[in-house]
Amino acid sequence: MADILENKIFLLCCFVTAILTFFYGADFISVFEEEALLGLSSFDHMSEGLFFDFHDGFSPLLQLMNSISLMAMGDAEWGMRFPALLVLAISLLVFYRTGSKIFTDKTTLTTILLILSSFPIMLIGKLGTGDIWMMALPLMIFPLTIIQLKKPEWWRIPILVMLYVYMVLVQPLSALLLCLFFNGILILLHGKGKNIIPVSTVALVFILAIVFLLELDWIQDGFIFTFNQGVSYFLLFTFLGLLSGSGFIPAVLMNAFQRLKQREELSIITIAGFLGGLFSCSWLAHCILVFLIGKQIESYTKENYPYRKSVKAFTVMQVVFSFFIGTVLLMYGFTWFKGEGFRSAV
Repeated sequence: MADILENKIFLLCCFVTAILTFFYGADFISVFEEEALLGLSSFDHMSEGLFFDFHDGFSPLLQLMNSISLMAMGDAEWGMRFPALLVLAISLLVFYRTGSKIFTDKTTLTTILLILSSFPIMLIGKLGTGDIWMMALPLMIFPLTIIQLKKPEWWRIPILVMLYVYMVLVQPLSALLLCLFFNGILILLHGKGKNIIPVSTVALVFILAIVFLLELDWIQDGFIFTFNQGVSYFLLFTFLGLLSGSGFIPAVLMNAFQRLKQREELSIITIAGFLGGLFSCSWLAHCILVFLIGKQIESYTKENYPYRKSVKAFTVMQVVFSFFIGTVLLMYGFTWFKGEGFRSAV
């Protein structure tokens, strides 16, 4: 544990960025339409108690969480935001407790700090939409599946199935695609893939049964960055969230390609998680890239690091590109929202 905070300045910057992003602008409802519609949907059914008729097209689990929060806190804006922040905190805690058993404490903590300091995560953590669930649930499923893959235990099967059940009540198509691609790639490419066949089979049965028995739409409303807005919109915000570490992305790609050719276990696991997250439009893809960038940051201090020149070159390009992007954001932020927009861009 002594070397976890080895790069103190870098990790301190990540922590300060996360805190500032969390507190700035957390006192007003965003201008996004889905959050406003979901708020109205929950407000409409608050008087009916917990067993209300769900608003068509919105995630039943999301409406239930928001309505309970609004009933407890009144019509305060924090009533909409609190469930998302609670889910974010729980998911990161679970990821740390489970991920540290696979990736070490240092790597897991670095990944969490990078995730918190990346642009989209803290934003969606403050919204009353379902977007945070598309990070939280896959982020909990990912390490638990890897542990089950390596050391199978019967009691993990109901836990993983329960997480998929929660996910199907949030976004059915995402749950189905994550289960198919993530587990499917591991079963095909990993030497111990047969260990997660029971989890995959039971999860798929529950996903299909819930969708057809409850007559859920495969794509639910109440999201900003998911199938509703198109994959290109989702990928754009993923890229913006990785902008501060984009100088390491070429090193990540070269390293992943080399290790995948050697069929190294970690490369197979990360590729499976990334593709599962990408095709399911969940933020697991973003978190996997952050994790890989964190691994490269850790390796950069070693004398025999092979990608040093490319990292330096692309980091210079990233700084220049970030300067122009920042300038545009400052200009348009001030034009649209005056002082509020300018400070948000800063």
